Amino acid sequence: MSLGRIMRSVDDLTAIPATITAGDSYGIVLTYSDYPATSGWSLELAVAGRSVSTWTSTDEGDAHRLTLTTAETTALGAGTCSYRIRATDGTDARTVETGTLVVEADLAELAPGAATSYWETLLTSAQEALTAIMAGQGASMYMIGGRQWMFKSADECLRVIAQCEQRIARQRNGGKIPPVIVGSFRTYDKAGWV
Repeated sequence: MSLGRIMRSVDDLTAIPATITAGDSYGIVLTYSDYPATSGWSLELAVAGRSVSTWTSTDEGDAHRLTLTTAETTALGAGTCSYRIRATDGTDARTVETGTLVVEADLAELAPGAATSYWETLLTSAQEALTAIMAGQGASMYMIGGRQWMFKSADECLRVIAQCEQRIARQRNGGKIPPVIVGSFRTYDKAGWV
């Protein structure tokens, strides 16, 4: 500390974030002018989703520090959660903020393929089915996202592959239809390019 100022880490947040990642730690420093820590107020953060967790603030001048550890954010589980911040001075308690936050899964903890989209999984299955049909193995059946797919012909596989590629391109382009690249092809024969 210098000149009576509280030194904060560049990683400190000054509001509850819209999204956190399970397994990450967070320092959140909140200031409510009506509920300063120097007047005996503290904050309690409650987050409810797949599980329920609470944190009590420590004072940092007039501000309130909430520290969320890696173990605590992991315990929340991925999904959308509701949160509530309550200020209390030991006698009075007042809810000062409510909202929702999204807890994203820790990718390192997911099972293989768990982060693969439905369309990417369907694309792989349609490509495998096309290979099997072209090799003369007949129809192929797959269960994807609780839906059963039966591929009976190469045309059907190619139609599904095209649809999947379009959906995946759209996902990767922020939900927008990606630009179409138009081109022409020329062939070369004995007389030159045709």
